[in-house]
Amino acid sequence: RLALIFVDDASKYAVGRGISSNDLAPKVLKEIIEDLRTKLGAKGTNMTPSGKIIVAGIRSDNESVLRSTEWRSTASKLQLNELHSIPYKPQGNSVVERLVG
Repeated sequence: RLALIFVDDASKYAVGRGISSNDLAPKVLKEIIEDLRTKLGAKGTNMTPSGKIIVAGIRSDNESVLRSTEWRSTASKLQLNELHSIPYKPQGNSVVERLVG
């Protein structure tokens, strides 16, 4: 069983989705980011009409699917800056690590 977990650093708002295969990760990334942006007033873009940026970047570990060509392409289309934590240093993703326990 696999899960993708997204946590907003500022508000600590968390969204998680179970996936049956790593191959689904880019699709789920797109669904969750678009859903969050729509709910927060930035449908179809990363910015609200008032100029507020909604979900500008994503920080992840170094799982191979999170570095795949498809993942990077999806992130680029969504105008997301990607940051990856240092290998073997989970502190780089401490917000999610604390949530998972």
